[in-house]
Amino acid sequence: MSTGIKRALYLTMLVMLALFIPSCASTTAEVQRQPASPILQQTLTYNGPKARITVARIKCKAARCTGAIGDGLRDMLISGLFKTTRFVVVGGRKELREIKEEIGLARSGYVKEGEAPLAGGWESADIIVLGSITAFEPKAGGLLPGVSGDIRFGKDDAYISMDLRIIDVRTRRMINATTVDGKASSFRVGGLGVGWGGVGILGAGLSVYRNTPMEKAVRVMVEKAVNFIISQTPESYYRY
Repeated sequence: MSTGIKRALYLTMLVMLALFIPSCASTTAEVQRQPASPILQQTLTYNGPKARITVARIKCKAARCTGAIGDGLRDMLISGLFKTTRFVVVGGRKELREIKEEIGLARSGYVKEGEAPLAGGWESADIIVLGSITAFEPKAGGLLPGVSGDIRFGKDDAYISMDLRIIDVRTRRMINATTVDGKASSFRVGGLGVGWGGVGILGAGLSVYRNTPMEKAVRVMVEKAVNFIISQTPESYYRY
């Protein structure tokens, strides 16, 4: 078979793969993604008492995880917990620093008399969530050579894992602990990624992974974390 015919066949294969692989990419990601728990789905209509909760800074123990990524994951987890309507989310150390600056301004004499916040008005959290990122692999896959080396195809694998602990603030007793993770893949041809569209705004430090398998993996992990916290918070804490 002549070289010209071979190249024509390879180009035809490339076009067919480009049309076929996007569906494979999204399918692979969905297969690895755990379906939402009925408990999480029920929160959309929840209208009962709430539990007071706060989220500590998420530590990065994985080599490729940075402090900015940990902060972004914390922001996403806070938003996820708040949206369930099951929790009164109380600010942590990060928020307290900014709140104290605002209180200092209110007491500086520039604010109208009687409008400055008084001491003793803050609410206390009953539960604190601690998290540590133990695995962060944004791109674990690679390209595979084609028959002649002209066409390459492969897949990108992303994986993230977090150790999660739920602790009673007053007693310091651990309520429960687990490991949550997220996995996702997307196929690519000739080095060009073929994946899914955006699924919303990522937290600080994570925007670089928009429209990549890591974005999907992060979303999956955060959803699992929220679902675990909902399912493992004892009913006695829901009293507000």
